Amino acid sequence: MTTVIFGSLLSACAGNAVFSTSESKMDSGESYQAIRKVAVGQQWIYNVRNLYNNEVIDTITENVVSVAPLIEIKRESQKHGSLPSEIQSTTGLVLSDPYWNPPVNFVSPMPMWPQSNVKSQTFTTQYKVSDAESKYLWSSTITNAGAEVVTLQGSQFNTLKSTNSIYFISDDFSRHTSLRHSTTWIAPNIGRWVVKTTNGTYLDNNTGIGNDRYENMLRYELISYK
Repeated sequence: MTTVIFGSLLSACAGNAVFSTSESKMDSGESYQAIRKVAVGQQWIYNVRNLYNNEVIDTITENVVSVAPLIEIKRESQKHGSLPSEIQSTTGLVLSDPYWNPPVNFVSPMPMWPQSNVKSQTFTTQYKVSDAESKYLWSSTITNAGAEVVTLQGSQFNTLKSTNSIYFISDDFSRHTSLRHSTTWIAPNIGRWVVKTTNGTYLDNNTGIGNDRYENMLRYELISYK
């Protein structure tokens, strides 16, 4: 099995990684239907960047360890050790999303990227956290933002960009008007995102209306895959 590594891990960890995008000038033939099929042994390694100060704060390794009856992607942090796994029912439909804190466990599978040629679609379900029985509303509006060329650590990738705008009821009752947003640039031949950003906001019931609070603003940058 071939491992592809681009850029220097040392330079990636040093900060100031080059990340830029440009509109695709030609039809690359990329489509969500052409995303590489998940298989045991596939791996992706990401630097995690805090976008508030542009510092790399961790490196996370993701490995596909099972594809039946569910897809399980185990995640390992360089700083914190084992992390919650990502669980998909089938490719692109997630049941347990560990990219949020705390991880979100959906009652029914939720799309990770556009599911049709429609520009924008809204998907609604409920979620739970940990093993708790309580369920809360989760609504995602996924928008197809088109094809873009991503330049990262000096390498270029043909990607499909999509955004996910989320409204949800928090399990923390001190929060209301909870909103989250993620943007992904998926390279179909890699089977996962080259870059993913996440952030969120909410209002704090303890301090009164108008007091916005901010969740972590992170960017995951691919440094190797196989």
